[in-house]
Amino acid sequence: MGTAQPPPNLRYLSVADLIASAGGSPWEVNASLQRGEPDQVAELGQAFHDAGLCTGQASEDFQAARLRFLASWDRETGQHPIDDSAEVRHAAGRMGVQLSQLADVGTELEELAAALAETQRLTNPQVGGLNAVLMGLDASLGIALSNRSARGVVDRLRESARAATKQTLGSVTALRDGYSATLTAAMTHMRALDGYSPDVLQGVDGDGGVPEADQARLATDRYADTQRAADQALVDAGGPMTPAKQDAMNRLRDYVTSTNEAAPADARRLAAERLEDFNTVRQGQPSVTDPILGTSSYDRAQQRLEWQRRLEQGIPSMGIAGRSADQVTALLDDAEQQAKVLATQRTVKALEQQGMSPAGAMAAVDHLSQGMTWEDLATFTNKASGGLGDGLEQATRAESFGRHVLEASNPADVEVLERLGKRLGAVGYVLDAGLALNAIENGAPVGETLAKTGGGIGGGMLGGFGLGALGGSYLGPGGALVLGVVGSIGGGIAGEEGVEKVYQWATG
Repeated sequence: MGTAQPPPNLRYLSVADLIASAGGSPWEVNASLQRGEPDQVAELGQAFHDAGLCTGQASEDFQAARLRFLASWDRETGQHPIDDSAEVRHAAGRMGVQLSQLADVGTELEELAAALAETQRLTNPQVGGLNAVLMGLDASLGIALSNRSARGVVDRLRESARAATKQTLGSVTALRDGYSATLTAAMTHMRALDGYSPDVLQGVDGDGGVPEADQARLATDRYADTQRAADQALVDAGGPMTPAKQDAMNRLRDYVTSTNEAAPADARRLAAERLEDFNTVRQGQPSVTDPILGTSSYDRAQQRLEWQRRLEQGIPSMGIAGRSADQVTALLDDAEQQAKVLATQRTVKALEQQGMSPAGAMAAVDHLSQGMTWEDLATFTNKASGGLGDGLEQATRAESFGRHVLEASNPADVEVLERLGKRLGAVGYVLDAGLALNAIENGAPVGETLAKTGGGIGGGMLGGFGLGALGGSYLGPGGALVLGVVGSIGGGIAGEEGVEKVYQWATG
């Protein structure tokens, strides 16, 4: 993690005025990047590389990325190290990533670490230079004011400060957006081609998120501040055991675990996740929406809590025994990662079936995973265009699709984008696109498909395709299918009889 340059202490200039006039804060843009941990990403990449079966070309690509990273990184190890060996075992075991793919993931992570380190190295000095300029202008402004200089002199000094701030904001924002494109493309590539969703990078990949360790602490503190006393009072009141009292006891147990430094790291993390799910539901709306699965954070947390309760109890009628709280939470985490992988893979495949090149399909999924709809893209690229297709064509020929470069020389991609743009205007998530595209392939009206599923087209983690992506998730050595709700794309819920029973039980 880099040390971000804060705004300078100014006597005569107002930092708030500079930010307002520039339309944003270059200090915050830089700080969001500097919070990233390139060394953590690089070491995770090294672990994947070492675990995989590397071809000569893969090793050369990895070493080239490693050298780029080392050339830009000169800081100490971050505060929130990733257990890279455990993550590799997770990918190779529970996520089923093949040995040959582990090496590809390693190269992708190493290139990502290099891009983040390079961006951090470029943005921090620019903000430092801005600070120096502002301090000089502030001193000059002080002299001008004390000498009662003409109003024009004072105004020019203030405008120079505003112009410098705006220019620096534009520069660091461009660097951040360039890195964001690299990050998005890397995530899409790993999910679509390697079958790995690197959610473990959240907060250390420089996207402005909160590191996992900080998330756990914040979740625990939020529970302690808002609900712990009430839960303790309910438990201490005595009387018969009720569902509400059992839930309160479980939360108090999780609080004790998450605050116990002697407890295993995984146990503390999983306990904090359950507390955060409760915090999110208790807080209610508004909430953010996952751009891949189309599930709001509120719905996600609510559904996770319901699955948590039911899977801990077990399903005797289907031969599924109850499991520990940690086993269920870990399973839900794995399931969500697999859902993102399959949603990405199926959407890329659906776009290719519509005639797009592999590069064009990956670029389209990049665009969707940025949280933009087709309509947003058209507006973004060509506000004057009377039609969505024209906007998409202009974006493609300008070699820009969202934030990811698209092969502009491929006229077939342009034709597909024009055709799909007229039918997918309302689609704004990767999962939605995969379902809608398959509906088109099978002759079903897109509008009808969207209406049937409602909300996010996947209906959240409990919806057909969203949870259908979890068909390979099993609980326990017996291999009892727990989250096998198979959603045939564009056709709602389908699958074997046992799968349908699980879905009916889960949603009934």
